[in-house]
Amino acid sequence: FFSLSITGSGMIVYGAYLHKDEDIVDSAQKTAIFDTIAAMTAALVMLPAVFAYGMDPAAGPGLLFVTLPKILQDMVGGQIFAIILFTAVIFGGVTSLQNMFEVVAESIMHKFPKLKRGVVLIALCIICFGIGVNMEAITSWGPWMDFVSIYIIPIGAVIGAVSWFWVIKKEEIMDEINTGAAKKQGALWYFTGRYIYVPMALTLCIIALSMHISF
Repeated sequence: FFSLSITGSGMIVYGAYLHKDEDIVDSAQKTAIFDTIAAMTAALVMLPAVFAYGMDPAAGPGLLFVTLPKILQDMVGGQIFAIILFTAVIFGGVTSLQNMFEVVAESIMHKFPKLKRGVVLIALCIICFGIGVNMEAITSWGPWMDFVSIYIIPIGAVIGAVSWFWVIKKEEIMDEINTGAAKKQGALWYFTGRYIYVPMALTLCIIALSMHISF
């Protein structure tokens, strides 16, 4: 949910509503650290179970709805943990959808200013729900999710990196980064982003596209 929503529109939405006293660099660092910890923790829980139950480790998002239920079935109090888990999954999906809806809703309201915000959001929810209930089975989501994670996310990362450090003027990006920052960033931060981060993002994108590997 996190990776897809951030790549899709999350940064645009949250950036637009960000307070001026927010430390962007510090928030980005904490987000990356905790997201990585969460992903590694999930992998340490799920992958051993995948091999223990003889499942396909490349099953993609279906693992969440196949592997974990099997684990919880064999646990004491597994039903309680299952309720907590899938409640958290629901909230994770809903909160990710919020920022995606926001971009579309704002675009529609900008084009048609007479429309009320509530009406637009309700219409979007109905449309997405109607499409969602008729989607293919969870076991068939793998190719689509692989396409997003292997192609869309790396390409989006490269476009963002190039835009930040090669398209936007240095003065503009430094002003935004240092607005509200407890520790001001300088030439070293910009040099690292332009000459280390951008080439690394481009390299990883090429690897992902050529070897069909998701990051």
